[in-house]
Amino acid sequence: MSKKTIISIIIILALILIVGISYYGYQKKQEKATEIEQSATTVEESASQPNIQPTTPKPSAEPKSDLMSDWKTYTNQTYGFKVKYPKDWQVKEEPLPVYPDTFTIALTFSGLSEQDKIFFNVRPKGDEGMIREALSIASEEKITVGGIEGSRITGVGHADDSPSETSVIVRKGDYLYYVWFLQPFTEEIVFNQMLSSFRFTK
Repeated sequence: MSKKTIISIIIILALILIVGISYYGYQKKQEKATEIEQSATTVEESASQPNIQPTTPKPSAEPKSDLMSDWKTYTNQTYGFKVKYPKDWQVKEEPLPVYPDTFTIALTFSGLSEQDKIFFNVRPKGDEGMIREALSIASEEKITVGGIEGSRITGVGHADDSPSETSVIVRKGDYLYYVWFLQPFTEEIVFNQMLSSFRFTK
């Protein structure tokens, strides 16, 4: 083999080696660039995600009898029921205006602020339809009051300026026991506690 041929082979091998090294270095740079890009994308996505913490549902508040230990008790022998109310609240009893000549009654339990009032009527059982028709009912659920199943209703009157109302209706015998409050009202806990203390006495 001539010297010229040997030199040519060496040059070709050197070129192949250089090309191979260059290609290998290029591949490594591409892999590194891809890793950096993926890492940046992951960081960006993590930053854009809201920090959501797992939440534990809160138990619903149940009225506690010890909170009512110093409450007063209103008792009505005619309609056979009693109910507790806060000691610093006032209760007013009067005939129901729409039935002035009957024994139906209207009670108003008044709190410390003007808007905190709980209304309680004893009416003929046939009045339930009239009460419901007066409201645009948003929600309704079953509730037990004094051992009898009734309905808890949230709605609003049909007039444009009517306030929102939450009411409880229970039927027993010939009477309808109707309790409600109007918004704004800040003593819903008191309302629930009063309902929990309600008892039929006959």
